[in-house]
Amino acid sequence: MKQISVLYPNQISDKFSSIISSPYNLKYISKIDHADNMYSRCLHSHSNTVEISLILDGESEYFVNNRKYKIKKGDIFIVGKNIIHDEGHTLPSLCIGINNLDISKKLLPENFLITSQFSQPESFKSLVDITLMSYDLLKNKNPQDDFLANQVICYALIPNIVNSIQYDPSRMFQTRVEENKDAKNAKDFIEKYYKIIPNIKFISENLNISQSHLDHLFSDQYGYTPSNYLNLRRIGEAQTLLIQKSDMTVTDVAYEVGFQSLSHFNHYFKKYSGVSPLKFRQIYTRF
Repeated sequence: MKQISVLYPNQISDKFSSIISSPYNLKYISKIDHADNMYSRCLHSHSNTVEISLILDGESEYFVNNRKYKIKKGDIFIVGKNIIHDEGHTLPSLCIGINNLDISKKLLPENFLITSQFSQPESFKSLVDITLMSYDLLKNKNPQDDFLANQVICYALIPNIVNSIQYDPSRMFQTRVEENKDAKNAKDFIEKYYKIIPNIKFISENLNISQSHLDHLFSDQYGYTPSNYLNLRRIGEAQTLLIQKSDMTVTDVAYEVGFQSLSHFNHYFKKYSGVSPLKFRQIYTRF
């Protein structure tokens, strides 16, 4: 599992079509192999990045926004800005991060998408080959290759995918799930205050609902207990900081996401991620 960021981003200034606004640019490409399945990518979101994942093998369930969705080999998983998602034991895949990409609400009304539009093996393989070529270019860590990788992804791959999903009848955003009001309020409360919530009792008291009733509603709605969701949210944010903020120490990360002791952070990080914080950072960022 390696994520390579663009060191010399190139801003694209012209428009491709009316359904994509510019400028947008490549931020990173991650490569997840079979061996990486032992590690988990927990609940997180991206404030200014759209992620497009090409699923290379296997099948699993990813949590997106408010429910779990089945995902399998040959699917393309697109998740927009500020969408909470949990990939769990991430499937072998190539994940492309794009900054400043805005896709029409007509195509992504829920701001995410699971599509098998490129189910033909050769079509999907072409997307994979393009992405792997760009990934290899980023490994060289020089401006010319960063520029070329950016051009290939932003001018060839992204328009191809976005234009094709217009005609995909299998798009999986149509099934909006009605959320229980109390469960949704609790989830929203966690999202807003996860860094300072001392315990689950704090949530139930602020929402004026019994803790046992909240546990039942939340688990029934989202498949997680409130306690698990809170910890997964903190660990997911910690994972993002470990990947993107190389200057932050593990201790800094622990306190930033709401843990009051390093020992508790290390315990829960390994429990949910399958590896220590330092090892996770190494897995993602070192060759």
